[in-house]
Amino acid sequence: MSADLVAVGMVAVGLQLSLQAPVNGVLAGRTGPIGAALVSFLVGLALIGLLLLITGEASGMAELDRIESYELVGGLCGAAYVAAATFAVGRIGAGAIAAATVAGQLTSGILVDHSGWFGLASDPAGPLRLLAVPILVFGALLVSGDRRGGGRIGFGTIKPLPLGLVFLAGLAVGIQHPLNSSVADVVGDLGAAELNFVVGTVALGLVLLLTGGFGRLRNVAEAPPWSLAGGAIGAITVITSLAAVSSIGASVLAATTIAGALLGSVLIDRFGIAGVSVRPLDRLRILGLFLLAAGTFLVL
Repeated sequence: MSADLVAVGMVAVGLQLSLQAPVNGVLAGRTGPIGAALVSFLVGLALIGLLLLITGEASGMAELDRIESYELVGGLCGAAYVAAATFAVGRIGAGAIAAATVAGQLTSGILVDHSGWFGLASDPAGPLRLLAVPILVFGALLVSGDRRGGGRIGFGTIKPLPLGLVFLAGLAVGIQHPLNSSVADVVGDLGAAELNFVVGTVALGLVLLLTGGFGRLRNVAEAPPWSLAGGAIGAITVITSLAAVSSIGASVLAATTIAGALLGSVLIDRFGIAGVSVRPLDRLRILGLFLLAAGTFLVL
């Protein structure tokens, strides 16, 4: 498949990724955000496990002893992100989720590249990349501000707790990708995705056990069937990202996925998809999206 087609496909992957938080948010209404994240991970775990068996790539898991323990932290990063986004989406909307994620992920990426962590070649951040950080943060605040009350000056109403949680989780996502890539070099793309979901599932299960939230999982039966799709969305994103990076490179992969996620989140907010409160696409939100795109370009 040509690189151009892969790039277009990753825009589509970003579009469907924007649905994960709203879909999980519907499920969270019955199970709580940690419970919804756990169910999402269980679905993804089952789907990837089935693919491992069908494709015969399960044999690659025999190389598990070659994986460094710290490389499995990618699964914790993924679990933290899904839980944070599920908690926040009903409070700040899909657009704010995408904006805070982009700002956090790219900021983290700059730090990882600059420091040469996780075995990556050091790529020192120049002035333009450093300038991208405040641009990304400013853009995220413009997109996240709720100006439906009539005030059109300034950011509008911003809820710092859910927004900050998603930003921090976005920082973790920036670390997740290079860790998962290292694991994929040993056990293959599907094996790395499966391990990512195994670690995340165990972590979320422990949190739910410690918080006494397992009882609410029985309410999954009351949720609409489509609210279980969050795990499939996550599985598709992880697998396609690992497979596409060799064809189009990490920078194009990030840009295309981000473009799709931002576009999808704007549509979700604009039309109130999956029960998300309708948020108008005003001028300041458009400006924020432009700044996020500009910041992404500076990073790449």
